[in-house]
Parts: sequence; structure tokens; C-alpha cells
Amino acid sequence: MIIKRIELRNFKSHKHSILKLDEGISVILGENGSGKTSILEAIGYALFRLQPVKLEQLIRRGADDMSVIIDFSLRGEDYKVVRYRGKQKKTALYKDEVLIALGDELVKETIEALLGMDGTVFTSAIYARQGEIDSMLTSRSGERKEVMGRLIGTQELEEVHKAMAEVIKHFSSKLERYHDIDNEIKSKSKKIIEYMGQSEEFKIKKEEVREKLDKSKISRSELEKEIIIVREI
Repeated sequence: MIIKRIELRNFKSHKHSILKLDEGISVILGENGSGKTSILEAIGYALFRLQPVKLEQLIRRGADDMSVIIDFSLRGEDYKVVRYRGKQKKTALYKDEVLIALGDELVKETIEALLGMDGTVFTSAIYARQGEIDSMLTSRSGERKEVMGRLIGTQELEEVHKAMAEVIKHFSSKLERYHDIDNEIKSKSKKIIEYMGQSEEFKIKKEEVREKLDKSKISRSELEKEIIIVREI
């Protein structure tokens, strides 16, 4: 992304300022309170709707509305974002002079998709607020780590890491419980299989006993017949 032009109307101390930027590194010089920081804040406001202060404080004293217009190029195509704060006009995003998004939120979402970053990444990795660099250079090691964390976003990553550690611990405990249940099911299944085997073995023995009993009945019947024959003789 290359910013080519910035136009501010009634934005903080700027009544009407236009900055045209060439490719390469641009340096903005000015006395304290001349509005240098406001230009960077205007970029964040126009692109990502970032507000370092209340919205009313962004409008120049005595004015009823304000606007920030930024022309930029991205991957060989020209874009213009116009963010208004007033009753008459709406925030809009143009691509090669053709309207592609209208309204504060839709313009913000479209720009985030185009740039592949949101306001948090912009303020963490692209734009260091006034005083943060000086604070980083002059502070103690612990304080310097905290400032660097704010600049590059590692503080948020550490918080996410801690939260994820708690989530992992919670699900690990549940997983361990599921393993215990699984082992218990396997143990009971094994006992059921053993019982079924014993039951089948019992059926076989029962059948053998029945066969023997049937044979004994046959033998007894034959014996009784022989006794009758002997008596008749």
C-alpha cells in the first residue's frame, strides 16, 4: 500500500490541509502542536475508523462536520477512501473512481480485507504512538519489554497463550476422563465376552448330560424288557 494524498477538513487542528506524498520515505516536519500526530491519527481514522479520543474531539472547534480523504494505491490499483462526520455525506470507498463500499462499517471491513490487517495490527506493527519510542529507549528493561509488547502486539499474544493454556488444561482433563471411561468399557466388554464363552461352554456340557441321560433311559428301557421276558419264561 502506498499513500499518495491526504486531505483533512476540520480534523482536530487542521482546518483544511492537503499533503501529497511521493514514493519512498516521507518526513513530516513541524513544531510541537502543529498537527503532525493528527495526520497519523487521521490515517488510522480514515482507514480503520480508529478514534484515539472521543469523536467530538476529532472535529475542529467551531466546526459542525469534518472529513478525511486518503488516496492510495495497492497492487497496481488506485483507491480513495472518504470518511465523513456530518449530516449530509456518508463514508465511501472508491476503486478507480468507482464506488465499491458505502457506510462507516462496510468501508472499514472492505479496507481490512484489502490490506489484510485491522486497526489493532496497524497500531501495533505500523504506527507507534507519540512518546512510545522515547519511552522504549529511556525506560528500564521491564518497562521496555512492556512498551515493546504494546508496539508489536506480544502482550496480546501472551494473554491469548495463557487463555489457551487454560483451555488445553481443561480439555486435557476431560480427555483423561474419557480415557478412563474407555478403559472401563473395554474391561467390562472383556468380562461380557468371557461370560458369553462360559455360557456357551455350559450349554455344551448341558447337552452332553442330556445325551447321557437319554442313553441311560434307553438302557433302562431295554433292561426292563429283558426282565419281563425272563419272568414270562
